[in-house]
Amino acid sequence: ESWITRHSLGREKFLEKVWEWVKFSRSTIVSQIQAVWSSVDWSREQFTLSEKLSRAVRKSFVNLYNSNKIYQSSYIINWCPRCQTVLSDLEVEYQEQKSNLYHIRYFIEWKGDSITVATVRPETMFGDVAVAVHPKDRRYKKFIWKNVLIPIINRPIPVIADEHVEVWFGTWALKITPAHDPADYEIWKKHNLPLDYFAIDKDWKLTDLAWEFAGKDVEEVFDNIVQYLWEIWNLEKKEEYVNNVPKCERCWTRLQPLVSKQWFIDVDEYAKKSIDLVKSWEVKIYWERFNKVYFEWLENIRPGCISRQLWRWHRTPVWYCSNWHSSVLEESFIHEQ
Repeated sequence: ESWITRHSLGREKFLEKVWEWVKFSRSTIVSQIQAVWSSVDWSREQFTLSEKLSRAVRKSFVNLYNSNKIYQSSYIINWCPRCQTVLSDLEVEYQEQKSNLYHIRYFIEWKGDSITVATVRPETMFGDVAVAVHPKDRRYKKFIWKNVLIPIINRPIPVIADEHVEVWFGTWALKITPAHDPADYEIWKKHNLPLDYFAIDKDWKLTDLAWEFAGKDVEEVFDNIVQYLWEIWNLEKKEEYVNNVPKCERCWTRLQPLVSKQWFIDVDEYAKKSIDLVKSWEVKIYWERFNKVYFEWLENIRPGCISRQLWRWHRTPVWYCSNWHSSVLEESFIHEQ
């Protein structure tokens, strides 16, 4: 038996089904909101998919675009393989879990030496574009600008020097996979490295770069990859490690950091104004000790991704009254790739 999905229906048929559901469930939803004594203006009740609100969203989007506040660009985003949509940083939940730190040898091309990197995600190595070492690390100076071979596939990549390599973590050497890691993406921008190497696609499957593992689900072949690394002497050791894993707030699926072309809003100006308001005491945060957290968040904030590939406009509730108007642009805009 084949399931009907939004993709098999198509967007127009999907919207027809939504409106059928609205006619069936409206009274139930409204009565639930009234039962909890929500203080809203019922004379201005609107459904989120109404033409009136859709026009307002389109107008706001065009105005922001014309004022250069929003733009389209390729950037590292949070991708949910199950929901098949991008999520903003605010929609990401982090879960602490026990994992493993894998110490993997990258052999120097045409040499017997090797550089060992430590990673919790060995499956992304097929998309590596470099190995970075700290410029002051004497052990690795002689290898800078030489090539190392990516394990299993033996594709040569350069060894580069970057002062942002954390000398307190792992082996002081870092595999650079800019298409799948935000920190690596920032290093990529400084070193003119390639960006077209993707180890994992949007369905959480390995790409053709993975050779015999291509097309396989990452979770299904993860143990096979680790075992293969061990058999060919590329896996030096593994050790227990606790890390925070990003999860989708909707379905709790593990998110995939991924470079993708999406719509973004420039938040730098707004972040600066927000910081100035607190520093000038026009806005006060209680307790004052939380100022530090607030400043750290805004000073390191990334461009806000406003794209969504979901064929729906609002999470909950689906009914809108004038008191909730501030959420219209944030929750209502969608962008179809």
